[in-house]
Amino acid sequence: MHFKQHLLKSVMLPLASPISLVSTVKNPKWHRDEIILALALYFQADRGSIDARNHNIIQLSEELNLLPIFTERPDAERFRNPNGVSLKLSNFLAIDPSYPGKGMASYSQLDKAIFEEFADDKERLFALAQQIRSIVHDDAKASP
Repeated sequence: MHFKQHLLKSVMLPLASPISLVSTVKNPKWHRDEIILALALYFQADRGSIDARNHNIIQLSEELNLLPIFTERPDAERFRNPNGVSLKLSNFLAIDPSYPGKGMASYSQLDKAIFEEFADDKERLFALAQQIRSIVHDDAKASP
């Protein structure tokens, strides 16, 4: 290897490091209220496909971003975006015994606990989700 080629490699490698560091910043773990909203959508009869282009998933993403739970969002562009909401719903597929496939097995213990808490009490789940949504929409109305 020529000296110039070796020098060029050495100079180029450090330039890639900051880009990879930026992408490793993580958003906070999902809060119970966020998981309740996601689970309510999961169990909603007309939720549609679990896909980031699904209108219901996009709407939930917007609602999650309005919740006054997290003041700091390290990656605001990806914070509870439609892709993240789709992944959360896919986690429920892995927990759901009635789902014949596998789903995303990267669910949290909190995902599983909330799923099990409400799997047989969807009426209470939908009522809680509505209460959480009313807080979001009341806050939005109060803001000028």
